[in-house]
Amino acid sequence: MRIVSDCSVDLDASIIKELEIELVPLTTMLEGVSYRSDENIDLDWFYTRIIESGQVPKTSQPSPALFASAYERIAQEDPEILSLHVSSGLSGTINSARIGAENVPDANITVYDTRTLSLGVGWQVEAAAQAVRAGWSYAEIMRLVSRVGEATRVLCLLGDLKYLSMGGRLGNLPGLIASVLHIRPTIGVDLSTGKFALKRISRTIAHAIEAVPDIIREDYAPDICLRVQTLHTMYPQGARQLLEKVKAEFNCNCLSIGRMGLVLGSHAGPVAFGIAYAPQSIWDDLPWEKPFCKEE
Repeated sequence: MRIVSDCSVDLDASIIKELEIELVPLTTMLEGVSYRSDENIDLDWFYTRIIESGQVPKTSQPSPALFASAYERIAQEDPEILSLHVSSGLSGTINSARIGAENVPDANITVYDTRTLSLGVGWQVEAAAQAVRAGWSYAEIMRLVSRVGEATRVLCLLGDLKYLSMGGRLGNLPGLIASVLHIRPTIGVDLSTGKFALKRISRTIAHAIEAVPDIIREDYAPDICLRVQTLHTMYPQGARQLLEKVKAEFNCNCLSIGRMGLVLGSHAGPVAFGIAYAPQSIWDDLPWEKPFCKEE
């Protein structure tokens, strides 16, 4: 079996390469120029251009033809394909994947809606690829993917609401007033609907960071060891402060700071950072020595 996803997973490139995960690119447009998310783009340069241009990037999902082409190429080596993607409540990517799969009848393709985004997708993709490598059956892999997906939470802290507002994404966030752009929302994903869910409203980034442990405690008891990773667009200090705050209040493993890719970063804005967390016991019970994780 081969594992396919899209470039919204926000996994480190070394994991993608080592586990031979196939990523289908999304496209981001800024100042009339299109950038594919599989291109080697300097993220600092891109986010700086967002600030300097005053424009909000627009993203578009891969076409069904692009998915079909990827599936056809992969099926020449292995017709068993598991394709896991960003939530259908946030993107049309999975619809393109399903149409693309229908056009490759010689392959046995499962298209799976993760109902989440970023590392919430990435951890499911990583787990599936590791299980494939370990020789697990299809049924075992799907149970694992479901288990990781149900346990993983993703939070995004926004320094500026205007990117979600101007990008038309506030409609998925009941309780936010689009005109109040000076607030600092913390946003998660409702795993039942796969849509954005407002977790907290803060007046400053510092207050938003202070509130994160309380949000985590709504999901998990303080004595549970957590696997934790943080991401940022062009705001490493926020990601580091968030990581330190969570480390001070929880028993954590696999601590790292990574980058949001073009897809999530285009909607979140240059001053954004986030965190993914799940019980470490899930990873401890799996058949490999250690999950991939870039340590600080």
